[in-house]
Amino acid sequence: MSIFSEQLRIKKVKEEQKVIQTFSENQLQAVIDFKPKTFAERRLHSLLLLLIDTGIRIDEALTLKRENVDLFTYSFSLDAVWPVSHQEPV
Repeated sequence: MSIFSEQLRIKKVKEEQKVIQTFSENQLQAVIDFKPKTFAERRLHSLLLLLIDTGIRIDEALTLKRENVDLFTYSFSLDAVWPVSHQEPV
């Protein structure tokens, strides 16, 4: 019997769980109610609304391509391991 045939049992080290701070309803409402004045503000506001409304990750939103957005059906698809389609207004 070799030492490799025996199962080794190693206890997992307990890791401190991090609680991710989220926005309050008042903070989200402030973002939604914001009235952008410049092009940069409109672009940022649109991005924030997309993130809030759909729950997609920031990198997914930033890598959206024109061909993945359908303005007729108000939907978009993400390039992922499996196809995901959100039926949300753009």
